[in-house]
Amino acid sequence: MFAVIAAVLATNLYRVLGKRTIVDKTMIKEKAIDNDINDNIFSDEVKEYSQKKILELDNNFDFKSFIKGAKEAFKIIVESFNNKKLISVQNLVSEEVFEKFQNAI
Repeated sequence: MFAVIAAVLATNLYRVLGKRTIVDKTMIKEKAIDNDINDNIFSDEVKEYSQKKILELDNNFDFKSFIKGAKEAFKIIVESFNNKKLISVQNLVSEEVFEKFQNAI
């Protein structure tokens, strides 16, 4: 369940941000340090690599705001699924995930 939601969020993020090809490597390192995520879900190596790749796409990306929003979205999605009120989260998940949620209920 967590993996599906993470994949959907990552895919939608990439669709919104697109792909940039020119990146200031110094800025990436500084920005990643400024936006350090203190949750111990991932190893430091994974966080550093992920931050680098995201900042290559958008050097203004705010990791703390994203994590806060993702956690809130996840909470809303899980509560809606548990309460069988999926219509309120239809815009937060892909059509495929929404259909699977409907079929599961």
